[in-house]
Amino acid sequence: MKKLLAALVAVIALTAAAPAPPVVYAVNFTASWCPNCRLSDPALKKALLNLADPAIEEVRIDTSNDQTWDASTQRAVDKGVVQVHNMYLGVTGLIVLTAADTGERVSCLTARIDADAMALLISRAKARVQSTPPGQRFTGDLHCPAPPRRG
Repeated sequence: MKKLLAALVAVIALTAAAPAPPVVYAVNFTASWCPNCRLSDPALKKALLNLADPAIEEVRIDTSNDQTWDASTQRAVDKGVVQVHNMYLGVTGLIVLTAADTGERVSCLTARIDADAMALLISRAKARVQSTPPGQRFTGDLHCPAPPRRG
């Protein structure tokens, strides 16, 4: 009986210690040379700090140089945000709020938005992901630019 109880306590402890998976990724397209990023990066950092929500995670896509670009591409693959990564590849100063379960774009943030507004939009994106079926989550907001044309 003691072994069974100890095993049950161990399972409960492991379950409680496991963090919940992210609901929303804030895919931050940034670069050291980007003037808009000097505004959007600190605002995003402050918004995420104010929210203090483990269900929201930043995914930095840093195109400052070849090394950061390569690491960012691998990060996009690891987090399942390849579609958004490829959609806005080469764009900077843009944060794309992405559903963590499907990798689909939900909303966008730019340097024109302050930290408080970012926090509100991030919270709304999380609620939308949790309440809307996959494939219907994009808000169509005006902060999301049309993806650049390739070719």
